[in-house]
Amino acid sequence: MLIRLVFLLLLLTGCTTKQVQFSGGAVAADHQLASEAGVRILKEGGNAVDAAVATSFTLSVVRPFSCGIGGGGFMLIHPRNSPPIALNYRETAPDEVGAMFYQTHNSRVGSYAVGVPGTVAGLLAAHERYGRLPLAQVMAPAIEIARGGFFPDDAYRSGVKSAKRALGRVPEALQEIVKAMQRFATNEKLTLLGQGDVLEAIAQHGTDAFYTGDVARAIVASTHNHITLKDLLHYRPRWEKPLVVEIGDGVSIVSMPPPSSGGIALAQILSILQRVGATSLDRDDPLYSHLLVESMKHAFADRAEFLADAAFVDVPVGALLSEKYLDELASRIQNESTAASWAYGSALQQPDDAGTSHLCVVDSDGMVVAVTETINTSFGSQVLVEPYDFVLNNEMDDFSPPTGTNVYGLQQSDKNLPQAGKRPLSSMSPTIVLRDGIPIFVVGASGGPRIISGVVQVILNCVWYGDEPLEGVSRPRLHHQWKPNKLYFEESWINQLTSDSLIAKGHVIDKRTTVGVVQAIAIEGNILKPASDPRKGGVSCGFNLLRVN
Repeated sequence: MLIRLVFLLLLLTGCTTKQVQFSGGAVAADHQLASEAGVRILKEGGNAVDAAVATSFTLSVVRPFSCGIGGGGFMLIHPRNSPPIALNYRETAPDEVGAMFYQTHNSRVGSYAVGVPGTVAGLLAAHERYGRLPLAQVMAPAIEIARGGFFPDDAYRSGVKSAKRALGRVPEALQEIVKAMQRFATNEKLTLLGQGDVLEAIAQHGTDAFYTGDVARAIVASTHNHITLKDLLHYRPRWEKPLVVEIGDGVSIVSMPPPSSGGIALAQILSILQRVGATSLDRDDPLYSHLLVESMKHAFADRAEFLADAAFVDVPVGALLSEKYLDELASRIQNESTAASWAYGSALQQPDDAGTSHLCVVDSDGMVVAVTETINTSFGSQVLVEPYDFVLNNEMDDFSPPTGTNVYGLQQSDKNLPQAGKRPLSSMSPTIVLRDGIPIFVVGASGGPRIISGVVQVILNCVWYGDEPLEGVSRPRLHHQWKPNKLYFEESWINQLTSDSLIAKGHVIDKRTTVGVVQAIAIEGNILKPASDPRKGGVSCGFNLLRVN
């Protein structure tokens, strides 16, 4: 009877929390309505970019605490039989921001925390270059849901709780922040008529509907002129060459270049693990966990010292990924013990001169798209743009603070200090895995720096150890970001033997509920196997069902 019900569900919606196989196309996002929107567009004749744009705009409606039109992101596009390309629509620092601006202004909540939003410009740039269907048709699902409403799920309620906790730590909270929480803190059906109007205007008039006119003026007013009409008018996404790095056994990863730290960090971690023989170990072997952590610590140490917006500073990408340097990092890892923080990364000579959601789409023609978008922390800056029902990001906190660390505890160098027009360093890591040049896996995550560790472990689980995507995504995970010197792990990860072994090697361990939220699709010829992380209630969808495992 249960199997019959699963099949009935699939026939009606194309969505399930089971591991399924499709041939007509697949979408993996962290909300069922978003995945359904993408599949709807695929069924209507759209390609993977059309579906990704539809999914993203829908996520803006149903995941307002994670992403949306008030934020930014990265997109990887790999057309069949064509080289991959990267699109950077990360937020930028407004004109008034300089290196020491956040000595006297709050980078985490309120107006000054907001960067110039890039999501709308980025999605429309992708659609203009690669889309097949009219923009109005692609955006229709999101508009319908904004006006018809949706019911908050457990992940939504958790996002509201997190935002309220952050608000409680800011006694000088502005009235506009209170308004944001009054608008979104509900357990009832939520309609976003204002955002529906914005989306309708974008569908009809393109980027001008967001970056000029009434919506732009509302953004300026909501930030008390921190973001100006000039800032909005001058925003442009950047088409870039992605990082393509071979990591062994004919396998390469395609990921984002700086200001994403994910591409370099993923390549370093996976390459080091190959060099120290970690992938030949059983995952239950305590040594496997130790080597995974040691590789992460090297990558995050280099992230802190070298990475930033490559349009503003010299990022030594080639040196960080050179065979010689990776050999050097691998040689410093000891099987018997961990080391003090100063012993990681930074073997290079310093050059002379500083809340998130992910979706994957694969269409029947073999086009692959990976998109990670964010407004940073839960409900971003908590600044509501009235009467348009969307929240602005707090991405200014992703720049290096004048003192201390950012909200995620990340230590970062002066290379990542804010500057007008500059894009802050990010952990977002949309990634496509190739074998002999052919896409076999697409993956990405949300969760701040835990994005990197989450994506690494799912690639290891599925590409090296042969897990089915849903199994690989669901496995418990661990995380280490070099500083603070703590090994975070999900409660179900470590047995007593592994825990005792890691402590004996000098690791300081700490339990966490989740380590990132990952979405993925395995590509096996014309067979697509999507998986959405159950940690955030994700549901993947597709059509032309082949099998349910």
